[in-house]
Amino acid sequence: MAAFGYRGGDFCINWCISSAGEILSPLLSIAGFCAQWSIKELFEQEKRVQKDWFAKNPNRK
Repeated sequence: MAAFGYRGGDFCINWCISSAGEILSPLLSIAGFCAQWSIKELFEQEKRVQKDWFAKNPNRK
């Protein structure tokens, strides 16, 4: 879901608010929250690596 990003998360959350479906609305809100959370975690992970809390992946390109 990381590729979905903030824009996709915002889209899902806004669509969830305007949706009246009992199934669609919760699914969209969960998808939107997960998309935004995953992007936040990627940035925090990069900061932890820069602080040398975790080793860098030598196989990463």
